[in-house]
Amino acid sequence: MAHIAPGARRVRVDGREDVGIVVDEGKNFGTTSNVYCIGIYFPDTGEVAYYEKGRERAAKE
Repeated sequence: MAHIAPGARRVRVDGREDVGIVVDEGKNFGTTSNVYCIGIYFPDTGEVAYYEKGRERAAKE
């Protein structure tokens, strides 16, 4: 996994209760690269998942 930059955005995504940290601000998926996603690390589970850009919202805590 990539190094987590100081000041990385803390976000929430629909369908999850835990707060994640953005570790990849953008990656295109698909054969035509028309699905733009961001990588989010969830420290509670150690999981890194990609979500479509715009599904994230700033975490309040």
